[in-house]
Amino acid sequence: MDDSLVRDFIESVREKRQPSVTGTDGLRALEVAIGAYASAAKGEVVALRGIERERVSP
Repeated sequence: MDDSLVRDFIESVREKRQPSVTGTDGLRALEVAIGAYASAAKGEVVALRGIERERVSP
């Protein structure tokens, strides 16, 4: 894991702010990766389902 991301996460907890890379960012990256694998397996374009944009308050 990237040390700077870990440091930013720790600082964001201490400063009570959102980290530079949020959980939603991670979910979107995962969605794209899974879509890429599905597209390669099918040999065609696949639609990404999308992520609910529900925000959780700290």
